[in-house]
Amino acid sequence: MEDLKDKLVEAKEIYGEKAIDVIVNDLQIDEWNNKKKEGICPFHTKDGHSESTPSFKWNEKDNAFKCFGCGKVYGIVDHYQEQGNSFKRSVQKLFDDTNLKFDFGDTKLRDYIYPQKEPRDNMKKVYDYLALRKISEETINRMDIAQDIKGNVVFEYYDQNDTLLTSKYRPSKKVKKGDTKTWCQKDADTSHILFNMNRVSFDKPLYICEGELDCASLVESGFTNAVSIPFGANNYHWIERNWEWLDTFDSFVILADNDEAGEKMKQEVIPRLGDWRCKTIEYPSGTKDVNEILFKYGKDGLFTVVESATDVPIKDIVDLADVEDMDLVNAPGIKTGIKELDKRLGKLFLGTLAVWTGINGSGKSTLLNQICVCEPLNQGFKTFIFSGELNNSQLRNWVEYPLAGGDNIEEQKIADDQPIYFKVKPHAKSLMREWYRGKVFLYDNEIDKSAETILSRMDVMARKHGVKNFLIDNLMMVDIAKYKGDSIFDKQKQFTLDLLRFANKYNVLVNLVAHPRKLDIVKRLSKMDVSGSGDITNMAHYVFAAHRVTKAEKEGIMNKAGDYITDPIPFDMIMDLFKNRPIGFQDIEFGFFFDTKCKRFYKDDAEHYKKYGWDSGILEQSDGDRISVFD
Repeated sequence: MEDLKDKLVEAKEIYGEKAIDVIVNDLQIDEWNNKKKEGICPFHTKDGHSESTPSFKWNEKDNAFKCFGCGKVYGIVDHYQEQGNSFKRSVQKLFDDTNLKFDFGDTKLRDYIYPQKEPRDNMKKVYDYLALRKISEETINRMDIAQDIKGNVVFEYYDQNDTLLTSKYRPSKKVKKGDTKTWCQKDADTSHILFNMNRVSFDKPLYICEGELDCASLVESGFTNAVSIPFGANNYHWIERNWEWLDTFDSFVILADNDEAGEKMKQEVIPRLGDWRCKTIEYPSGTKDVNEILFKYGKDGLFTVVESATDVPIKDIVDLADVEDMDLVNAPGIKTGIKELDKRLGKLFLGTLAVWTGINGSGKSTLLNQICVCEPLNQGFKTFIFSGELNNSQLRNWVEYPLAGGDNIEEQKIADDQPIYFKVKPHAKSLMREWYRGKVFLYDNEIDKSAETILSRMDVMARKHGVKNFLIDNLMMVDIAKYKGDSIFDKQKQFTLDLLRFANKYNVLVNLVAHPRKLDIVKRLSKMDVSGSGDITNMAHYVFAAHRVTKAEKEGIMNKAGDYITDPIPFDMIMDLFKNRPIGFQDIEFGFFFDTKCKRFYKDDAEHYKKYGWDSGILEQSDGDRISVFD
């Protein structure tokens, strides 16, 4: 897309002031002054502003007109689009006019069942219905909205190369509560592209709304650079699907609906697109979406509302009176899957930093595979892993053991004088990998382990792919040379602070493994034993320490009378919860048993024999709902 941007600038410069003659002649601009290159804005009656003196002036720097009355920028590509061409066709026409060659690339998808384009023979029902929604025939035709043989409205979704990938339908009448509101073309595939994306230009702000009729309402009011999302406010696959295309825009106006789902959409979308380049609107009282503003207040009213869009508030500055109450019951987070631990934690809330520690061989990394990878997967959260000590194959094995469970693991003995190995059964392995495909991402760079690069990759995963769970294992394997400071502790503190900022910025959970200080003896740890600056544990929201129970601790200590001085510990691991800032319950210990075969920690049979979503067909959602992954 960057190459296209540069090529387009070159084409406009070559075409130069030829654009003036074409636009002035085609639009019949009133009071045109060829010397001053200005005239009456040709859009002044259409776009909600009136003028009697010339304000539509040619800007040599941008090779486009700008109206100083309504702010509209209008160049030769816009003019070609105004004639009914898509953005690609308009750009191609300019390239043809300037003898420039450009390869737009092939966006054809393999094994994709493409929708069939609907005919445009009869549009009466669509024209009549959308007229009731204050959308004109001109806008309907411009956006290529269609009507099927049953009279339903058809919204055809084309990608940036004008390839039809999705066709959505809705009745051309008011939909009663309980009736089907929208559906897609039968026997055709669908894609998470944006409606109208093939008709917008990346050199203007992009207006993003929820529904196709909202998008049409914006176009009706003069905001032609508008798109709508494909499948509802809480479906964000469109960000990942269109990331490279979206990232070419300098600014966005987010017009999510004026309801709870719309608010959640803004909270998710704005940080991922970049709050510095996003604006939002203030809905008039009694309106819930963009089309309703058009219906109640007309084109002028909608134009005023959208033109008044304001920047997203400055980060880190808030009026105390406006602070929202913290709802720990409904706040999003990730459960550990250990019932007794979740009873104290509730969940590991998003927007927090958890520090995990334990001496070598304590089982902390094995436990983290279960709690910080398997469980988030099962609850619908994507995960990013930086593992400084294990290669990718080793890490996958250690994640798949607890995911598989004992029933799906078999013994393997190479020879009588060799130890017994365990492996996941091939069929289970195949199902499991298909289940977690596209949900677990590994940092894969053996050479560059710098904090700067790791954080930049995390940034992309949070914004583009919507990853909510991050595991850094471990602090000592991260190259923190970029940070200033006289000691390694100062640098570790700065890296941890960056992780904390990252968790807050994207509302994600960051799990950081920090090794303890070198100890002369094997013992249960305190939070003061965490390696590095004490600021690491001070900054964290949670601090956990894993301790492997020794043989002596399992046996206990008796006096000569046969009474226990120290009671035997029946567990294989003790976990200490040293800090739990969100809830407050802390300085609590939890005991776990360990199944060597499937590398799973548990307290009872339900945890020991739990089946994850790939095996049970059930995905536990973060809000507590359960849905079938095979539907």
